[in-house]
Amino acid sequence: MDKENSRYEELTSHFEKDISKEIEEFAIEKAFKYSRYIFTHKDKKQQFGFCTHCGAEFKTGGLKHNEGTTCPKCKSKVMVRSSGMGRKYMIDNVYFVYYQKSVKDPNIITARGIQAQRDYRYGYHNIITQYFLMAMYVFDASKGESTMLKHSYYGNGFERTSSICSLSGQYEQRGARVGYSRESIEIAVKDTPFKYSQWDSYYSGDMTKFFEFYTKYPCVEYLTKEGYKGLVQNKLNGGLTYRTINWRGKTIFKILKINKQDLKLIKAQKINVTFTFLKVFQDARKHDWKISIEETLSIAEDYLNYYDSLLNALKYSSMKKLLNYFSKQFNDYNLYKTGHHYYNKGGVLGTFRDYISDCIKLGIDTTKDQAVFPKNLFIAHQNTIKQIKMQKDEKLDALIKNRVKLLKKYLFKCNGLVIRPAESSEELIKEGAALTHCVGGYADRYAKGETNIFFIRKDLDLNKPYYTIEIKKDKIIQVHGKNNRSPSVDVQEFIKAFTNKKLTKKKAIAQKRITIPA
Repeated sequence: MDKENSRYEELTSHFEKDISKEIEEFAIEKAFKYSRYIFTHKDKKQQFGFCTHCGAEFKTGGLKHNEGTTCPKCKSKVMVRSSGMGRKYMIDNVYFVYYQKSVKDPNIITARGIQAQRDYRYGYHNIITQYFLMAMYVFDASKGESTMLKHSYYGNGFERTSSICSLSGQYEQRGARVGYSRESIEIAVKDTPFKYSQWDSYYSGDMTKFFEFYTKYPCVEYLTKEGYKGLVQNKLNGGLTYRTINWRGKTIFKILKINKQDLKLIKAQKINVTFTFLKVFQDARKHDWKISIEETLSIAEDYLNYYDSLLNALKYSSMKKLLNYFSKQFNDYNLYKTGHHYYNKGGVLGTFRDYISDCIKLGIDTTKDQAVFPKNLFIAHQNTIKQIKMQKDEKLDALIKNRVKLLKKYLFKCNGLVIRPAESSEELIKEGAALTHCVGGYADRYAKGETNIFFIRKDLDLNKPYYTIEIKKDKIIQVHGKNNRSPSVDVQEFIKAFTNKKLTKKKAIAQKRITIPA
């Protein structure tokens, strides 16, 4: 316990003991700028107003309750409130983050998360602003350490968190306004290691997560200066990095895990470098795939959801030959050009994967190009499907039953069609048999959560297979009807409605927020 107290005292020693005049000034002039009122009352027939910001009282000319106006004395924009109206719930709250240098070490920056309150319930002439300290942050770049002390829900103490977190979102959800002081950051980082962090390129309000990230990984500076801000932003937003970045690298080449010539090539072609591009590019160099930048981009954009399958396909041919084959199959039989078979190139790869799996089960020699690369992959796959006898799998059914519970959220009905998740391996087998496609072979992957299989049915004939749809990571991979028929007009319209309702992420309704100018 003594050790914990010692650590707590060490951390809090970086802060001023009281709320500084700078913080008070920021709160009143910026964070609470919206909390300025003229309260009106009448004496006989004359209306008078009192400004809560400047404290002046004056005659007014018929101001109306809840209208906006300007104080004639201090020129502040204010809201008019009648003193005779109830103020039972009139409390203004704001949460803001304010940065300062450590009082102990000028190279360390600190931040405080403060909830401030102005209470108008019991009077309005002498309103006091109350401050409640909710979080303390210490950022020490020399040690690569960031620490957060969060106000405990139990008592008045503080507890150390395992990682830095922002409280702004919590206060927005409660209906409180949130304010930020960019100017305080500018002053705090001056003449410290953080002045090199490029923080102003990422400024979006609450910067506590950014400073934690920079404290741990100073390479943010290199990435930003080299034009790869998107990588940093994606990482800050929790995006998948595929282990493509050496965050502790000392040069841009070490950080991106590529050599000088490769970086020059990427820059010359003005490639939008993403984590997915880097993943494919690094793998291509490592395994000598001998593919172009354009082909690298194609893999990153078209095949990422099937990337493991693509790597597995390398057992049968070179990457370049595979890409050319998949591209030709898609161009010859894609849904948009010919109305047949494939939604995207990933769908071609999926069919290829299933076809090769069937070939292995049937003992077909996959060392021969004529077997691996049939002229029409779709027809060849149909032939292998017919040769494989599928059986019900009760073990998979137990797993599928649990999956169905998670996929109920996708249930949807529109214009006489409905969609629901497949409920058993037997259903998948019957679906494949009725529509003459290979969905029965998806039972294992579906049960393990590697993909999602749904059935589209006519509302008036729920037991008759109509169309089967595969969805992965909220993206439609393939849709097939009888004999892998492409979606009919009614199904196309249904898919559009389903996508908009269930697969498209909705923008969150904006909460009230104030962004404080510098």
